[in-house]
Amino acid sequence: IPCYNRCGLLKRAIDSALAQGVNAGEIIVVDDGSTDGTKDVCAGYGNLIEYVWQKNAGASSARNTGVNRARNPWVAFLDSDDYWTPNHLKVMAGAISATSGRASFYFCDMQMSEKDGSATLWKKINFAPPSPVHLAEDGTNWAFLGRQPTMLQCSVFRKDVWMKNGGLDPKFRLMHDAELFFRLSIGGTVCAVSRVGCIQTDDDTSDLRLTTAVHSLDAAYWKEHVLLWGGLLRAFSGLPTSYRRYARLNLAISHWRLCRLYWHLKNPSRCAWHLVRSCLTDPFFALSLLVHGRSNASTPAVSPEYK
Repeated sequence: IPCYNRCGLLKRAIDSALAQGVNAGEIIVVDDGSTDGTKDVCAGYGNLIEYVWQKNAGASSARNTGVNRARNPWVAFLDSDDYWTPNHLKVMAGAISATSGRASFYFCDMQMSEKDGSATLWKKINFAPPSPVHLAEDGTNWAFLGRQPTMLQCSVFRKDVWMKNGGLDPKFRLMHDAELFFRLSIGGTVCAVSRVGCIQTDDDTSDLRLTTAVHSLDAAYWKEHVLLWGGLLRAFSGLPTSYRRYARLNLAISHWRLCRLYWHLKNPSRCAWHLVRSCLTDPFFALSLLVHGRSNASTPAVSPEYK
């Protein structure tokens, strides 16, 4: 559980981790340099949890620190402002046992609001595996859906796979989870478990939420997209044509959005650089700009496959 200045919400998250159908081998709270009462909240649990403090370095670093400290072969994640549903760990452990631990990671659904009757992530994106525990020998298709069906708070990873792949990349603030899911899913075995495992809350209305701090009107948002799509194209040169086309178009759009932002910021050199990169990345996208004076391109839809 990574935490930064959320001592008022942290107790609920820890309590949900303690109230599972099976006992967690260990519960590690990584305090990412908090200046509030986070340490005192953790001290109240005694030896039921392990408290780790580090100098503020961001969510990716905090989660990596937790995995490095973990002594168990499987690692589950929970955000400090969310909470697990009862028996989440028990169900996930059952899925691991039923599939002999063949997947690199296991994931379930997430309720996107604490309100009763609110939609889950899978319902929002029409993701519906045909069996309660569905193993996919190649998770590429799921990673390339318009919105990934995976959330860190609902996932359990094999620690050895996590360590071998370097964990979360600290270069990413907002898209560190999406980038990791791409790396582990492309050509990798993954498993979907049909249940809601975590509740996402709306309690934290501060600017501590990454979606508040980094948004689509901020250059940092589109720079992360450039890093993500450019990195995927370089790292996975053998991707099927349809997925490479999807990644190239997303990369071209990201450069184009940066071009527009720098134009409004009156930075013509950066504007021109990103315009050129956009055109070189996807000539069809450039043709759309030339013919219509704006982008009519949209990323092609990827439909879920359950192979």
